[in-house]
Amino acid sequence: MLSRSSIDEANRHLYAMHQQIISLEEMVQQQNQALLDRDQQIALLEKNKNQEIQTLKNQVHRLEEEVEVRDTNIESLKEGVDQLQSVLQFLPCVRGLLKEMEHSAGKTQQEKSLTNHTDNHIDEVTVNHSGGESPGNTDMSNTSNDKEFYF
Repeated sequence: MLSRSSIDEANRHLYAMHQQIISLEEMVQQQNQALLDRDQQIALLEKNKNQEIQTLKNQVHRLEEEVEVRDTNIESLKEGVDQLQSVLQFLPCVRGLLKEMEHSAGKTQQEKSLTNHTDNHIDEVTVNHSGGESPGNTDMSNTSNDKEFYF
């Protein structure tokens, strides 16, 4: 049989092992809780990062659309520039044409003015000669406005 001291020693050994098991179980439980906490932190971090990624993707998409719109505007402006450059090639010719038109219009205006002035003078002379309102001299060569008949 076993002696009382052997049984007490075995009990102390069992008690120490039991305490060690309880301590190890607490440690495992703490580590398990730490892992769960870290998993939650990682899940939250993953969620936040996924939101950031989605936000960045949205920004990239929006910026790509803006770039596309700007590229379209740039192409439109380039077409306008090309059209303006084409028109500007003819600018010297157009200026010359305008000067010629102004010159011709000026001549035409002068001719109209001269024609109107001459017509008025002829009307005066006709009134003077036909109506007898002339102060006596009916000879056209001595009138003061004879110069206007010569072009």
